Amino acid sequence: MSKKNKSVAKKAKQGHPARSAKAAKIISIDEFRARNSGDEILTSFAKWIRSNSSLNAMGDPVPALQKFLTVYSESGAVDHTASLFPSSLVAALSRMQEECSTADFEFILHVVLGYALFLSATERWNASEEQFDAVQEVIMDFVDEAADDEFDDRVLVVPALDQNTTYRTLSQLALARRVIAFMQWFGAKRDVTSKGVLTRKDIEGAAAALDVSAIGVASNATPPGVEPEGPLRVSSAVDVQRLDLYWEALAALGVIELSATKAILHDPRVGLEGTEYEVMSIALLRDLALVIYTRFCNLGQPLDEEFDELDDEEEFDDSGTGELIGALLLEAAYEDGYPVEDLRMVTQTLAGDDQLEIMAAEAAFEIMAAEGLIDIGENYAIPPVFKKTIAFLLAEPAECEIEYEDPADEDIEYAGAH
Repeated sequence: MSKKNKSVAKKAKQGHPARSAKAAKIISIDEFRARNSGDEILTSFAKWIRSNSSLNAMGDPVPALQKFLTVYSESGAVDHTASLFPSSLVAALSRMQEECSTADFEFILHVVLGYALFLSATERWNASEEQFDAVQEVIMDFVDEAADDEFDDRVLVVPALDQNTTYRTLSQLALARRVIAFMQWFGAKRDVTSKGVLTRKDIEGAAAALDVSAIGVASNATPPGVEPEGPLRVSSAVDVQRLDLYWEALAALGVIELSATKAILHDPRVGLEGTEYEVMSIALLRDLALVIYTRFCNLGQPLDEEFDELDDEEEFDDSGTGELIGALLLEAAYEDGYPVEDLRMVTQTLAGDDQLEIMAAEAAFEIMAAEGLIDIGENYAIPPVFKKTIAFLLAEPAECEIEYEDPADEDIEYAGAH
C-alpha cells in the first residue's frame, strides 16, 4: 500500500449526518476556541477538519492539537506551520504515549495525522515529499504498535456447531442456493472459449442461475461503470462479476474441469445420501467460501467496473488491497467485528491509491455479503459457520490465539459432531 495519506481512523465513530446549508454556517466550538486563541493556523485547521473529515465526531481536535504542538515545540522543533520533523515528532509522540491514556493517545494520533494532511492539502507544507512520507511513517508506526498490543490480547473463538446445524445454516445461504442452481443449469458439460470461459450463447443462462440478468453480445456491450436499463450486455463471461467469481472458484476446486474446448462438471455429492451427502455438501460450500475469501485476500485487480475505469485514469496501485481485505476479514471474525463507520471514515482522510484500496475493500465486502460470506450491519462480521474457515485461512498463519470450542474443529475437514 502506498504510504501517502494513510489514516489512523481505527476506532473512529461517525458523527451526526450533515446538517442543512444554514446550519453549516454556524461556527463550531473548536473553531470558536481556535479564534479566541489568536492562532490563525488553529483556526484554519479547525475549519478544514470540519469540512474534510469526521474527526470532530471523536472529540475536539483543537485542544488535542494544541497539547501536541506544545510538547512538539519542547522537543526542539522551531516551526510547525509549514512542516513537521520526523525526529521531533518521534520525541513528542513518545512522551505523549507515556503521559496520556490509551484512548487519548489514539485520538492524538488521529489529530496529528489530520494536521499533516491539512498542511499538505492547504499547500502550507514547504518541506519535501520524502519528509511528508517520513512523517506519515512515524505516525503509522505508533498506530501499528498500539494495534499490535491490542491484537495480542484477543482470542478468536471458533464456535462448536454440530453437523446438522452447520448443514442447515450453510444450505440457507445464497451461496448454496446459487451454486446448486448453477450446477443444475450446467448439466454434464458446456462449450468454452480459448480462454477457458463460457461462450456467449451460454452467458444468459449461467448468469440467470446466479440471479444476474446478463446476455452475451458481439458488440455494443454495456460500458464499465454504467447501470444498464435492461440486461447487462457483455462480450465475455468474465465481465459478469458473479459468474466469474463462481466459475473461477468451481474450477479451482476441480468441480469444473476444463479442456481446450469443453468444461465438464464433477458434482462431488452425486450418488451420496443421508449423512454422507450432508458432510460432502458442508465440505463443498466451505471450500467454495475458502476459495472466494482467498481470491479477495490475493486480489490482483480492481473488483468492480468503477475501479476498472479508475485504474485507467488514476494508475491504481492495488498491491495492498488484498492485504487490507485479509486484515479486515480477520478483524471481522472476532467477537465485536469491525465497525462499518470506521472504514467509511478512513476514506475521508485518504486520496489516490490509498483511497481506492479502501473503496475496493468495501466493494469486496458487498460482493461477499451478497453470498452470505460476511454480515454487514453496524459492524462487518464473519458468520459463525465461517469462523473456522477464517481461522484456517488467516488466523493460524498469523499465529493468532484461537479457541476451538470443539477441539476437533482444528481439522479443516471436520463437519461437526453428529
